[in-house]
Amino acid sequence: MFDGEVVAASSADVRPADLGQSLSGLFRVAERAAVATGATPAMQIVVDTVDGAVAAVRQDGHAVVAVLRPHPPRVGLLLYELRRALYDSTMDDE
Repeated sequence: MFDGEVVAASSADVRPADLGQSLSGLFRVAERAAVATGATPAMQIVVDTVDGAVAAVRQDGHAVVAVLRPHPPRVGLLLYELRRALYDSTMDDE
């Protein structure tokens, strides 16, 4: 499973308008992960707007796999890293 490390870093050149797309993509991936693991999407993603954008995708409500603060990374990079982390976690279970 995830060990709580941050798998995506922020990028200062991303426009704030990209935040919605990033969070939307995060939630779609989190929903798929929730279905695959038997968890609920609410256990998979936490969003906060205090002091910039913060998004945390969690496995079983504990391990953070992505954090965005205060600017989101490029959505493609973030989703690639998240998919890789989810894939790695399923390989660890086998």
